Amino acid sequence: MIFAVGIFLVILAVALSLWNQSREKTELVSERAELEMKAENALLSLLMSTGNPGNWYENGSYSSLGLSSGGDYQLDVQKVVGLVALNLSYANTSRSLGVTKYDMYIQVLNGSTILFSFGVLPPRSAENVVLVERLAILQKRPVRVVVGVWQ
Repeated sequence: MIFAVGIFLVILAVALSLWNQSREKTELVSERAELEMKAENALLSLLMSTGNPGNWYENGSYSSLGLSSGGDYQLDVQKVVGLVALNLSYANTSRSLGVTKYDMYIQVLNGSTILFSFGVLPPRSAENVVLVERLAILQKRPVRVVVGVWQ
């Protein structure tokens, strides 16, 4: 009888351990999917929207942020420069792009050269980092726009 109880307790402990590992893995996958969705939505908002108001870069006041000049994937250089030069509030920018419980950064690159950068780069120790990028046009030249979201 004692042997049967011992076997039962071992099986129960293994089952609970496996269940806990499965639950943690599911949470990590769910968290990663949310990071990917937030990064993708932020990038699309930047590339497809002019922002509201469309001239937000003149005074730094906006209800939504966009870098588009009005055409899809056509960046307005004044908006890109304004994002960095106005030193916009990181919290307001993140909120405007729907990235509230994570950290983020935005970069515009020509090849591997960073032309503009805004936000907080992840530390080397960050375990959950999502990068999404798209090609866009800035002053008639192709550039890469990268949004990184991390926790």
